[in-house]
Order: sequence, then structure tokens, then C-alpha cells
Amino acid sequence: MQVSVGIPGKMTMMVENAGKATSRGVELEFGARPFSGFDLSASFGLVDIEYDQYNDKANGVDYAGKTPPYVPRYTYSLSAQYRRPITEQYAFFIRGELQGFGQQYWDNGNDVSEAAYDIVNARIGVESAHFDVYLWANNLFDKDYRKIGYHTKMGTYAQTGDPFTVGVNAVFKF
Repeated sequence: MQVSVGIPGKMTMMVENAGKATSRGVELEFGARPFSGFDLSASFGLVDIEYDQYNDKANGVDYAGKTPPYVPRYTYSLSAQYRRPITEQYAFFIRGELQGFGQQYWDNGNDVSEAAYDIVNARIGVESAHFDVYLWANNLFDKDYRKIGYHTKMGTYAQTGDPFTVGVNAVFKF
């Protein structure tokens, strides 16, 4: 297993071999159509991963038994969507989804992490054989979360997740 590590005293990363790691996981998916035009789906993924052997020679630390960074313990999604013909050529479409991410560490020592978080997205629009138009909203409730981060001796740095965002998509098919 290869990992990125900081070089002591520098703002530089390098890639090194971590020795050994054990990873186990499972993913389940479910889909249903209770009635014509209405679809439900759900998924759940669970990951158990840890370093079996990893001695970071550059920093003089043994990370055996720790969880590698950037691997959420679990992920899930739930969605519902509905399509209904308006005319012979056009159909109405609406979709809502909930996405969840478990805690994930940002460093090999498991000292810095992002807590579990959920975001809600939605889309509504009209579809046809030749074009689709959608109004969409991501992170509907403006959940504050950090997408990715890293930790150095000088501090912790992170990129915030996308805030509440609204847009319109037009798709032309030819």
C-alpha cells in the first residue's frame, strides 16, 4: 500500500510504501418501483481498513493499527424520483436524494478527522426526446462540511465542501 507523507520541515509530500494493510468491506444496493414512474433506491457501503505494518521512517512513527486517511467508515445514499408524462412529447421529472459519509481521518495517526455528514440534493424539470431542462439544488440545507484536508506540524488545512448551490441544466440530444 502506498501513502502520501509530509517531509519534516518542508511543505512537500512524498509517496512511500506503507508495508501492509487489511481492508474488508461490503456494499448493498436496493431499488424498487412501487408504481409506474416512481423509483426508490438505496445503497450502503461499509469499510474496515487498517495498517497492519507501517513504520513512517521520515517522521519516526509506527502507524500499525491505524486507519488510512480519506476512507470514510461508511457511505450511503437514498433517493426517490418520479417521472410523469405531461403530453405525448414531454414528461415531468422530480428527484430528491440524501447522501451520507461517515467519519474519515486526514492523517495516518488518526489525530485529525472530519465528522460524519449528510447532504441533500434535488432536481426538477421537463424531459423530451430531443432536450431536457432541469432546475437543480445541491446541498439544499447548506450543510457545512470539509471535503478534504491534511495535517502538518504547521497546522491543519482543509477544503470546504460545496455550499448550497442552484443551477439550471439544458441538455440537447441529437
